[in-house]
Amino acid sequence: VNDIQAFISQKDLQPVLRANYARTAFQIPGDDRVRISLDTDLALIREDAIDTERPCRDPDNWHRTDIDSAEMEYPFTSIRRGEISRFPFALLEIKTKGRKKYEWVADLMNSHLVKEAPRFSKFVHGVAQLFEDNVNTFPFWLSEVETDIRRDPHQAFEEEQVKKQKEKEDESAVGSLLNKASSPPHAGFGTS
Repeated sequence: VNDIQAFISQKDLQPVLRANYARTAFQIPGDDRVRISLDTDLALIREDAIDTERPCRDPDNWHRTDIDSAEMEYPFTSIRRGEISRFPFALLEIKTKGRKKYEWVADLMNSHLVKEAPRFSKFVHGVAQLFEDNVNTFPFWLSEVETDIRRDPHQAFEEEQVKKQKEKEDESAVGSLLNKASSPPHAGFGTS
């Protein structure tokens, strides 16, 4: 803790972003093989004093007292435009322990109900949305957030069936290739 505090002081680091959301977590008690979290009502809020003329928070404070003192809650209607980004979707995260693959996880990920976003970060998203003048590279998922990601359930099911069939064919082709490669060598030169 002391090392972290020293690093913050030496580099003069300051808070720039607050992520506020409602989290619902799911896990079988005493079993951490599968853990699921669902974050809803995600609001990313500027928490900086970068603009000395119009700081979002008092530079002498480490957080915005306007939000905390007023006990503001989602959707934070009192916060000025440009200081808040409301994420339009819920975030589902599924963590599995070990190498076991769960068919229901694959089915869910391939369904019309979710859109995969590997390495998604609330912080990176918030910085890209609220500090775009200070960002050189934007996250790959940013353009997808502005489009409707919902899919027709029947079309999603059919696409998944085609994908599964192709995976089976690929598996079969690789398996038959490996079987040929691992077959015993033919008679040939040897030592006696």
